[in-house]
Amino acid sequence: MNWWDLRTALRLNSKIRAASAAFLILFAAGCGLPSYSYLDEPSVIDYGSSNKVGFNAADGSGVDGYIIYYKIYADGDEDIDDDEDRFDASYYDDDSIPDGTTVPESLSFEKMAWAGVSSYTTPVIGYDGDDDVVLDFTSSINQDSGNDPVLYIDGSSMSSSMGIPGRGVKDSDSLYKRFVQDYDFDDSDLDSTITGGSTIKIQIAFVAISYGLDASTLDSSMSVPVYLGTVYQTNFEETEDN
Repeated sequence: MNWWDLRTALRLNSKIRAASAAFLILFAAGCGLPSYSYLDEPSVIDYGSSNKVGFNAADGSGVDGYIIYYKIYADGDEDIDDDEDRFDASYYDDDSIPDGTTVPESLSFEKMAWAGVSSYTTPVIGYDGDDDVVLDFTSSINQDSGNDPVLYIDGSSMSSSMGIPGRGVKDSDSLYKRFVQDYDFDDSDLDSTITGGSTIKIQIAFVAISYGLDASTLDSSMSVPVYLGTVYQTNFEETEDN
């Protein structure tokens, strides 16, 4: 091969490499692969044994709101502690919790919705400020006579503007069910150990994830999931849909 042929071959090889790199970039962009590592996570507020869970809003920019997950357990279920461990970085070999929705969904957590509506919103809680966000079940402990839980932001009820926190399963009218007085024992978000025959006590665990959407690229971003704790309901039994 003479010098001219060698130089031509090198140029062609360089163009092929550049075209391949460009293709890979376009392919990745076209797939709409979400990125999760850019958002700060919320920080849990520890209420101890009280019947509410909450978090301090994430510090960093780019947060449009929060996705909330929940899981319902029979009180005393050993899975409660085991599941909580999965939201601790020390559980993982690299001390890093998987970003986004991977952990809660792998543990069969459900996305929280708004009671009485027919479709999800993303984020569930659309709030980009820096105040506390609280789910208060204080008046919901007795499921037989309790009231719906209330979402508070900076101490103000969001019921009129955002709605009533609801479960991720629907009733016969295809509307999301309530956390109080709206259960069937075959609901998909109830553990198989929760069955009819007697009134029991249940625990509901909650997890929060920061969520953001880039307005120019429409790429979504999420933080790591944060375990908020559990709330209780006593006298739990099957009820008619509201």
